[in-house]
Amino acid sequence: MKKGFSLVEILVALAIFGLLSGIVLSSLLGLFRVNQSAGLEARAVVVAKDFLERAVKESSYTASGTSYVLNVPKPAQTQGFSVSLKAAGRMDTSAALTFSSCTDAGSTYTCTVTCNQNNTPAACRLVALEVQLRDRGKTFTFYREWAP
Repeated sequence: MKKGFSLVEILVALAIFGLLSGIVLSSLLGLFRVNQSAGLEARAVVVAKDFLERAVKESSYTASGTSYVLNVPKPAQTQGFSVSLKAAGRMDTSAALTFSSCTDAGSTYTCTVTCNQNNTPAACRLVALEVQLRDRGKTFTFYREWAP
């Protein structure tokens, strides 16, 4: 009896090895994509949390004629995200929110936030910010509401 493997046995073994290697490599590539996406989301959470905490502490809400202006400091860090900001206000938690875009005013964002009380413009009891962070084709939206 001869020792060793036949050509057919070697080809079958190589085919099985190639098939298993392809499955493992495609799984690893999927894991890398998931890991990259999770890292991007984690960065977005850090940026948004830092920004919204600063907004609550350092923003000002003042009367400007018949409307009210919310001035919000710019984020201390963006980590490569593009930032867009919207603001809204309401008199109580049962009222609906209607967000309007804020404008970039250099070192701050300026948002016009006015509520109506008896059909007269009034200061809102609650103000809300919606922050959108964009990077690599993904958009992350965060929201915070507080009494100014």
